[in-house]
Amino acid sequence: MGELFIMSMLIKNISIIGCGQVGTSILLAMAKQGKSIPTTVFDANPETETLVRQKFEAEGLDSSLLTFKSSIKDAVQNADLIVLATPMSKFKEAAKEIADHAKLDAILTDTGSAKKVAIENITEGIKGSSLKYVPAHPGNGSQGAGPLTASAGNILGNNSTMFLISEEGESYLPPSGSAEGTVQNFWNDMGVTTSFITTEKHDKFFGQCSHFQHALVIAAMKTAKDNPSILQNFLFGGAALKNSTRVAISKIEDGKPSAF
Repeated sequence: MGELFIMSMLIKNISIIGCGQVGTSILLAMAKQGKSIPTTVFDANPETETLVRQKFEAEGLDSSLLTFKSSIKDAVQNADLIVLATPMSKFKEAAKEIADHAKLDAILTDTGSAKKVAIENITEGIKGSSLKYVPAHPGNGSQGAGPLTASAGNILGNNSTMFLISEEGESYLPPSGSAEGTVQNFWNDMGVTTSFITTEKHDKFFGQCSHFQHALVIAAMKTAKDNPSILQNFLFGGAALKNSTRVAISKIEDGKPSAF
């Protein structure tokens, strides 16, 4: 436990870039576990600060350690650990800006769910910089989007795992003082289960258990749009339809399914 504590102390400031459901869930988890680390946040939506602080207040948590900045440059300048949690379509440009303004010894990690693409884009964005990059992905989530849908349970729940990417896979034991070891110890010290996994195994696993359902729901949405008469049938699908497609079944409003 002593080594774990020492490793965690290396991270004195954190930056969260992109603070929707995932970024806010990380902030909530840190607060619930008593991680008293100053954290600087950037999000492109100017309403995010209000929403995050509203969520903290609703959860009875202290948000005084959070500072919101209006640019990535200002958000990352003092950070030891930077968590990139924007939509994946923004990874390359955000990573480039992070690399331009982060400290020389900063560690960058991410939350992208498709690791091959995420790694390619982030690696391209930070090319030529001194940033140490540790690819990662929290394996849990909840319905909806944005700070108000966040939950500490997405990070701390019994079935939650923070996947860390190494081409050595589950056998990888990061050296003491390495970027991978520091990131792993940060999560472990907060009570989060971590697991090293290869890029290929990660993407195959989530393609089968998670992303496939996204494809199904998009197909269902298109079918409903092209054939409004079948919308009523969705209501009779019940749990089977919801579990296989992530369709949120509720009442129909204005001839449309309420939410997918």
